[in-house]
Amino acid sequence: MKLQSYFITSPSLYENNSVLGFSENLKNISSSYHIDKACFRDTMIFSNDLIDIFAKWCKKNKIQSFINLKNTETSIELAKIYNIQGIHIKGTNLHTIKKALDEKLSVFYSSHCANEAQKAIDAGVNFITLSPIFNTPNKGKPLGIEYLQGLSPIIKNSLFALGGIICQDQVSQIESTGVKGFASIRYFQNIKNAKR
Repeated sequence: MKLQSYFITSPSLYENNSVLGFSENLKNISSSYHIDKACFRDTMIFSNDLIDIFAKWCKKNKIQSFINLKNTETSIELAKIYNIQGIHIKGTNLHTIKKALDEKLSVFYSSHCANEAQKAIDAGVNFITLSPIFNTPNKGKPLGIEYLQGLSPIIKNSLFALGGIICQDQVSQIESTGVKGFASIRYFQNIKNAKR
């Protein structure tokens, strides 16, 4: 099974809420990488124009789209308005899964251990990120590749490794564990990694 990729946006892609800059950055990323899934993530300030650009970019490039805002209710509402296919929720928002699924949205869930990941699967999420796998600033001790290798097949089927993934060698290590995919912000912003 081919390792899937999950690109997560950062406000650094649209400094000063620059619509033109964001559009250009997304275009550069999709011309450099194969991306299966992408998430518009902004927990501070965002504009609906940026979400619109993101949604249209995903549709044009046949990328499954997700949104992750500070408030899960807002994520659900804007996903419906902009035809975004799913939401990404934090560990504290497991109770919102049912509402998202009732709205026919796919759900990504942020987990930090196997127990959290299993609870999310039991609750009905579609995909999980597990982090941090590698060293990541201010994210605590990394779980490591061995942790991924030891996970159950049920968890691996839905899991995208996240955290500190900045180069192709790390992606190859993740691929060897049998998880569904990898997720990153910085990896996709480094054109040196690019190979479509």
